[in-house]
Amino acid sequence: MQANKFYILIGLFATTAIGAGLAVSWSWGPVDDPGQVIAMQGLINQNGYFGGIASRVAELASGDFVGGVFRPLAWIYPAFIYSLPSGLAHLIRIAMLVVIVVAPVIYVRRKGQQPSSVLLLVFIVSFAGAATLIQGVTLLSIQEVGGAFFVAIGLLSSNKYARLIFWVLAAFFKGPFAWILIGYAIFHWKRGDKKIAASSGFLGIAVLLTNVLWSLGGSYSGRYITDPFDPQLWANASKILEPVNAVLLVMILWWAISTKSQLTRGEDFIIFAVAFFGFFFQMIPWGFTAYYMGPISYFLAVMLAVTISASPEAPKRLIAVGLVVPVFLMIWVVGTNVSLVLRTNEIMRESTVCLGQITDAQVSIFGNALYVTSSPEGPIRMEQNTKIVFPDWRGTLSTETNSIESVTSTEATHILVIDGLIPGINFDPSPICTSGPISLFQLTGNSAD
Repeated sequence: MQANKFYILIGLFATTAIGAGLAVSWSWGPVDDPGQVIAMQGLINQNGYFGGIASRVAELASGDFVGGVFRPLAWIYPAFIYSLPSGLAHLIRIAMLVVIVVAPVIYVRRKGQQPSSVLLLVFIVSFAGAATLIQGVTLLSIQEVGGAFFVAIGLLSSNKYARLIFWVLAAFFKGPFAWILIGYAIFHWKRGDKKIAASSGFLGIAVLLTNVLWSLGGSYSGRYITDPFDPQLWANASKILEPVNAVLLVMILWWAISTKSQLTRGEDFIIFAVAFFGFFFQMIPWGFTAYYMGPISYFLAVMLAVTISASPEAPKRLIAVGLVVPVFLMIWVVGTNVSLVLRTNEIMRESTVCLGQITDAQVSIFGNALYVTSSPEGPIRMEQNTKIVFPDWRGTLSTETNSIESVTSTEATHILVIDGLIPGINFDPSPICTSGPISLFQLTGNSAD
């Protein structure tokens, strides 16, 4: 593919993604975000903008010293991102994801002249591999996206020392990213470049050891499973074929079989194989709930992407057949995560709209929404989000089971219903507020402002 045409297509993808982000009215998310914003606003009011950022970095570092977590860039990034307006913060996150998706495509193209079909499949595999990381658009605090972003920047760099620096920065977001440094060391050692191999290996081992030693004195790693006979450990390991990873393998196998193309393992395969397996095995004792699989899937995608080739004898018909299944699978996994992001954002945004119409209310939340109602943190963040928009708001929220007993045993004055899931409870027939998927009802017999 000609360079001009290639980069025009990359530009169109980036423009479309940013344009779509501009079309959304973004709210702070249900994990960490509102609490971080409130903390930053308080520090900026006390110390000014730059003083507030410095104070927040110190606070986060102090918390991780106690918790036993070494992630220096995860002290700096939140202080910056939560000092910004919500819309701008989300656009920066989308831009990071664009880089994550396109970097493997540019990296593969730079390795040598590749037919358009190969570059298209690399894009499909990369986009699908980044699908779980898309959740980071509504979960701005997670380190997985930051680490993957610096991995992608490293892929874009043509200088081996610059690449090393960027991959060290990735490990400074989350320790297991250091495995790519081990893979990079093996790659250069095999090529006879002992100096950079030693540097990369030393830095990778240093970051991993620092994480281990740091965690010994903290509480954050308390849920780490160390008993090899614990059934949960093996249940965690079995998740290596969770949907995105399985989709990636199906894509590659379908392409190879349908186009009769060989998968070629080049010198750089070892970099991403070590990163994938190292990250995965290190995370097994911790578990893979929600977005934790994101970087692992991304490393798997890059590992597979560098093996893709096209048989020169394959007719266009077979090439089309080889691409159609990966395209549909990509749409499925990417669409699922984009839908989750938009739904979560809408729930947080529209809940704030309705809650702002009442004060001093005790509200029970009914409905099913990942992150919003699936953990005790969701209602807390929804409260904080409402106070950011309506500073005088003084209500409280809680999640209850969808039963009359659970609400009548509390002092709830209102019910906030998600997606019209209305329990059999005696409430005023007309909602006080309806906005998007949210309906707010006042309970009969209880009072509220």
